[in-house]
Amino acid sequence: MPIRLPEVPAAGVETIRSELQELLAEPELLQGTFGAASVERLVLSAPHRVFTVGLEDLVQRGLDAATPTSVRHLILDGGQPVASVEVNLDGSFNHVNEGPFVAATASAVLAAEALAQVQAGSFELRLLRVSALHTMAVWLKDESGGNDVLLPMSPGPVRLEPGRPLDLAQFQAVVQELAREHLAADPAAAG
Repeated sequence: MPIRLPEVPAAGVETIRSELQELLAEPELLQGTFGAASVERLVLSAPHRVFTVGLEDLVQRGLDAATPTSVRHLILDGGQPVASVEVNLDGSFNHVNEGPFVAATASAVLAAEALAQVQAGSFELRLLRVSALHTMAVWLKDESGGNDVLLPMSPGPVRLEPGRPLDLAQFQAVVQELAREHLAADPAAAG
């Protein structure tokens, strides 16, 4: 299989199911189609580790500085993505999101599966989050070496075309330049 999904601890999945039941018991707190869903119809899909990196680390060490912070799942209802849910690495609940990155993730994963280099290789599905730059990308980590592929998602910086596959060097060059510009404009944003 060209895209490998990480093993997910059973305790994390049980935490997710329990939290979803509680959330869906109060649908008025939720938006969109997720609020109208029932737990029995929901399917957890495409688990992937979320990696984050701060601006200074990004400038100095690139994506080598990115660290895993959580495991994220897409939540499907009738085969359609309606939300995402994250659990911390220790299996505790983090949050549910119904925003634009939910559908963007599903689209990016589908696009990635069609790439010739992905079909010919073996890649771990990851998500990269650079919060200070309002940037998220599906990160396909090449398990045999340095041919990682990143697909930026919308909304994000205009210099990163949503869904356009970039190799690690291309993506890193853009986000490092954005990080340098951001740090020059706001030195307090270094974290």
